[in-house]
Amino acid sequence: MKSDLSVIEVVAVLYLINQSVKNNVNVEFIGSFLRCYFNDIICGIAFPAYCDLLLRTKNKSLDKLWKIVLLLFICGIAWEIVPVIFFNHGVSDVFDIVCYIVGGMLYYFIQ
Repeated sequence: MKSDLSVIEVVAVLYLINQSVKNNVNVEFIGSFLRCYFNDIICGIAFPAYCDLLLRTKNKSLDKLWKIVLLLFICGIAWEIVPVIFFNHGVSDVFDIVCYIVGGMLYYFIQ
């Protein structure tokens, strides 16, 4: 549980740093990555940590990679695809879903 809190704290710091530097990066590839995908990757790290904190109150956990990947795939569909279907604004980006899953894999290996 303590490690999940630490993960969330580190991700929060990374998010704040990214928010302050992403628009000032002059290297096109890096700036584009920081603006479009970095926050999605760290979301993929933070969200399973948060869910794991909640699950541990019921003596459960996100202890398997497939559980984390499935959680983030479902969240990715809910966050990226469903809103575009029901609302006329927004853009779906499949690469965001990939970033969530990559972040989840990083979370698994951190744990």
